[in-house]
Amino acid sequence: MTDHATRFGRRVALAVAVVAALGLGAAVGSPLSALVGVGGALLVARSAAALGSDATAIRTAGSLGLAVGGLALLWPLGYGLFEGGLAVTVCVSLAVLAVGVDAVAGDVTALGRHLFRTTVHSGIVLFLVAMVGLLVTAGLVPATGRAVAAVLPLSAWPSLALLVALQLQALAVVLALDLATAILESWVGDTTDRVEGVLADLADLGVSVTDVSRRYWWALAGQLLLLSLVPRQFDAALAALPVLGEAVRVALASGVLHLPLAAVACLVLAVLAAEVGRRLLAEWLAPSPPHTLAYAAGGVAVSLVTVVVAAVPGALARFGVAVAPPAVAAVVPLVVLAALVAVLLVYGAMAVLVRLRSVPDGAPGFALGAALLVGGALLAARTVFPPVAFAAVAAAFVVWDVGATAADLGRTVGPDAPTQRGEFVHAAASVLVGAVAVGLAWVALFAVGPLTAAIPRWRATLSLALALGALVAFGLALSD
Repeated sequence: MTDHATRFGRRVALAVAVVAALGLGAAVGSPLSALVGVGGALLVARSAAALGSDATAIRTAGSLGLAVGGLALLWPLGYGLFEGGLAVTVCVSLAVLAVGVDAVAGDVTALGRHLFRTTVHSGIVLFLVAMVGLLVTAGLVPATGRAVAAVLPLSAWPSLALLVALQLQALAVVLALDLATAILESWVGDTTDRVEGVLADLADLGVSVTDVSRRYWWALAGQLLLLSLVPRQFDAALAALPVLGEAVRVALASGVLHLPLAAVACLVLAVLAAEVGRRLLAEWLAPSPPHTLAYAAGGVAVSLVTVVVAAVPGALARFGVAVAPPAVAAVVPLVVLAALVAVLLVYGAMAVLVRLRSVPDGAPGFALGAALLVGGALLAARTVFPPVAFAAVAAAFVVWDVGATAADLGRTVGPDAPTQRGEFVHAAASVLVGAVAVGLAWVALFAVGPLTAAIPRWRATLSLALALGALVAFGLALSD
């Protein structure tokens, strides 16, 4: 016996939720958005179930499906979330997602661990790519180029400043070599004597901070003090030396001394940066690199496809996108990341319902999906034909009734027991009761509505809130 609902009941509940979501989406004028959103919700639910597989390939496919389905789930975000029809579309798509998790994934406790790891590992990749896209969009690269171009040529700098810069470069190189040689030795491991000899020579060149004489530090500090007080005095002293002074000034101003040291410093710093990146990557992949890469496959795939499409000239114009490519490379990963977080929040709400014992075990998704369907119907009530909103609310109660019954049967007789006949009769009765309720509500709307005097909006809103509160209290009383 498990907490999973029976196969027939969960399929019926999911089918009713899908039909209600598509109907509301079409009624508010967003049929394509509703179709894409509901399809994304179903793909996310199916992919979430695949994340629990022990096979790395299936888990990778689940991560990819979760990213693609999440992007489709929040596809209406590109058209404005706070427009009425699109808000309804997002709400009912999340409702299908909640019902689908119970209908497809099953074990909510185990699912949460996999969803959290997928969100974290894929989210790190998506966030980094989005930040790079935002920095490029903000003009960081051109600003850096302008800052480098604005630097004065070496000939315009005081000779003392060039001498101090040369010493600082040399210090940076020899101090970094002390760390870089140890890193290179750890990379190459057991190798030939020739390579070991090169590394030994580099180690002899490198020094630590404590090896530098204190007298030199004082001498360097004195040079910095002179540079701040009398920056051009050293030039005057060099001018007093007819040949040697001019040679020193030309050697400092030409860059023949600075450029080689700068190149060596860049190489050494690249080794240090590569080691930092290697350690961060190893820490991220631990303890199981295949599983981590499987969880992150969705974020990596979305990032690669987005960057490649944005980099191809004219590719965005073919899709009718007029935004700059760096902005697209920043927005798409952020939308996918938001979708992953939304899926995780839906799971979190289901877990809270299970923890608080507010719903029967095995039915938190049916309860949350029904509540979201009711919310979507209330959002659409002002703009759609009234029976459509009534039918959506009735469908929400059918989803909850059929799903809760299927979960109860799953706990008592098992999810694979032959209960299709009884569940079919129960589902048909629920649909019939919902249809009668919709008909009565429609008749009451036309029979009672015109005879009712106009009342202030706040009273109507308060009455609706009290009626909903009474309905919830009645439902809780029945569950007890």
